[in-house]
Amino acid sequence: MRRRQLLLSLTALALCTRGATARAAAEETSAPIVALTFDDGPHPEHTLRLLDILERENVRATFFVIGSCAQRCPEVVQQAFKAGHEIGNHSWSHPVLTRLSAAAVADELAKTDALLVDINGDLPNTIRPPYGAMNDAVRGVGLPRPMMLWNVDTNDWRSRDTASVQREAMSRSGGIVLMHDIYSTTVAAVPEIIREYKARGFRFVTISNYIEWQANDSIDQV
Repeated sequence: MRRRQLLLSLTALALCTRGATARAAAEETSAPIVALTFDDGPHPEHTLRLLDILERENVRATFFVIGSCAQRCPEVVQQAFKAGHEIGNHSWSHPVLTRLSAAAVADELAKTDALLVDINGDLPNTIRPPYGAMNDAVRGVGLPRPMMLWNVDTNDWRSRDTASVQREAMSRSGGIVLMHDIYSTTVAAVPEIIREYKARGFRFVTISNYIEWQANDSIDQV
């Protein structure tokens, strides 16, 4: 009798735990999302400091790296990749791609791809054109990978002001946030940005996760 009561208690506990886990998963799935993205790195000091912050906060982000910068400090790129962050292609030398020939655009992307595969053993899933400059020809060179822009621009390169970066990052309800990990003022803004988004119930995703979420959301609305 005592054994039967124990089994019933354990079963009830398991069901409660399973129910709580299911509820937590459902809440996470329905939570609003935000993708923190950082361009123009890696920086040998600022990016490492940013990685420490992201690890402490248990947040995954996306780094759109410039190939020539990655070549100078590949260990920083590798550290970000191993920590679970997404690495995207941001060209080799940060030119305005729409001013280049298709062959030159392809070379900018291919050189960066080759280096990142050499560093991480992984081809980037996404591309971010420098300055957001793209047209049909540039998109065509990038296919089948998407060219990823943003909908929250912190203008951190212009202000170089931590408070301003924090304010601009929170100016919209989630989405894809553009920042640059080459500025110390931007890195200093990240802890408060993360705290604010967490307080508002957001969950943090990489850019590929964001694309997947958008696709699933579109299917659900059909």
